[in-house]
Amino acid sequence: MLSAEPESCVIPADAAHCETTLSWSSSNADTVCLFNDAGEELACGESGSHDVSDIVSGVNTFHLKDDDSFDGQTLASVQVTGIDAPTVSVAFDPPTIIQGEHSTLTWNSEHTDSCSGIPESDSTATNGSKTYVREEFADWTVSITCEGPGGTATGSATLRVERPPVWSLTDDERRAYLAYYAPVIFKRSNENDRDERGLDLITNFDFDQDGVFSNNKRNWEEVYRFVEGHADVEHWRIRPTLYTALIEFMEPDETKSLLLLYHIYHAKQLGSIHDWERIELRIDDVQGTPGRGSERLRFVVITKHSEHKARNDPHADLNFMETANGRHPIIWQAEWSGSVFDPNRAELRFVQDAWRVLNERVDGEDDAEIDVTDSDGEKDVNYVFVCECSPGAREYWEAEAIGFDNAEALTAGVRKRVDWDEVPRVTYELQDLADILPTHTAAGGYEKHWKAPAHTILLESPLRGEGGAVELAAGWHDFYYFAKDDEDPLENREGYPDKTWFWGAYDWDGNRALKVRAYQGDALAFQGGSRGEASGRLDSHGSYWWQHDYFAHAGRQGSEQFQYGRWLASDWYTETQGGFDGRWVSLFED
Repeated sequence: MLSAEPESCVIPADAAHCETTLSWSSSNADTVCLFNDAGEELACGESGSHDVSDIVSGVNTFHLKDDDSFDGQTLASVQVTGIDAPTVSVAFDPPTIIQGEHSTLTWNSEHTDSCSGIPESDSTATNGSKTYVREEFADWTVSITCEGPGGTATGSATLRVERPPVWSLTDDERRAYLAYYAPVIFKRSNENDRDERGLDLITNFDFDQDGVFSNNKRNWEEVYRFVEGHADVEHWRIRPTLYTALIEFMEPDETKSLLLLYHIYHAKQLGSIHDWERIELRIDDVQGTPGRGSERLRFVVITKHSEHKARNDPHADLNFMETANGRHPIIWQAEWSGSVFDPNRAELRFVQDAWRVLNERVDGEDDAEIDVTDSDGEKDVNYVFVCECSPGAREYWEAEAIGFDNAEALTAGVRKRVDWDEVPRVTYELQDLADILPTHTAAGGYEKHWKAPAHTILLESPLRGEGGAVELAAGWHDFYYFAKDDEDPLENREGYPDKTWFWGAYDWDGNRALKVRAYQGDALAFQGGSRGEASGRLDSHGSYWWQHDYFAHAGRQGSEQFQYGRWLASDWYTETQGGFDGRWVSLFED
């Protein structure tokens, strides 16, 4: 008797043979011998086993003879089949392309019957090629699996897709950046009296749903009635909102930078209508996916009334809540009222406590207090506001959207220090500065919102809504600069076009406004010359703003007389130049 175990074996792709074990026994008293098909003697003995490691592809035959001569009588034979393992090779040619170019994928296999995984194809061909155009900026890996008698094998290749010298983010990518860096706002409250409950909520311009902004302060003073559930204000929509813009531009070295603007809106600030506080971040070497590659945060700027406080990253005063889908700057905000000797009237401060420390305090249900810049002692936290766009932050804080049914539970109603577990956690949404800008125009019947003086802005590009419809045509337009308050005819709160930060014309880490000097075309105040020299519109000096005037700060301390950075030049905002001026474009659904 002669047998083989196994009767077939797979020859690995990197070898020429596989192996089996031959076993035999004989009732012959004489010695019997084992031979291969080439007549070579392998072993002798009345019975035994022998390992054979040189099984080649195809049928291999072995014989048991009655003596040690291949010419002797054959007592038994056995066949062992060597099966070649499948192999697959996959390659792109060329292996690196510029976004929008094409590359050809080629695959070759041996000892296979069919293949799968060929992109955009139902072919099962074991060899072939296919050409692809890649519009997406991301390395693309293709894996093709082929099957044969010897099993399966997979081959992979990666196509590297590089950005062109000039490129643009998609709107989805722009929204992703604004969400990734959306701040976490810790806010102190002054809501100790019944008729003050809810006054420290962040809100939106049309919270009262009447389409009029000039009565926002007066109506916001009644927000406690919404909190208490009065039926006549049930139609209000208190939506905490940060009004945003993303400014995208190519650098001279062909890298891309972003400026992210977040404007925190309150309807009332002590005796004034419309509180204006903004957070600005600059992101350099942008790759297209937030937080990936060589991307780096350069600085964060916040407003402390007319001052613009700046910190370059890294800095001990610059701390973040890090999540799987975000890097959120932690900012503290004062209450709506307050003394001039203490942080007051919704001004912003950097939080000096690291997230690790804050996390321990929150988990330990300690007093809700934090260290902030430019202030002695720890400051209370009575609200936490996080973006609904950040799942990680929202879930950590268990933050909720505020509405008529839960307003009482989500308002602080205190002017004192409480434990962290007593602090309401409220979500905010992102909306566009561009939603509010058309309401400033002097010719659009918007006198119900704003008032003179009006200044001319040359719109190079039309203002469009989320669906692309033109809301304000390109051309010359006068824009109101000051807020109208139906309770105070002397109100002089600035509207968006009159804000220094709207044009980037602010003092880096200072309290001196450079807007007038920027408007007049003072070339000595700004590195690289005047705005008119950058735009090519020298006639704009002292006459009008060009829509796309913007001074991009470089994150370097200058002086009250001089700022480091550059006015973005000429057609920087166009897609052909890889730019985007989000101050004038709507990205988020209303």
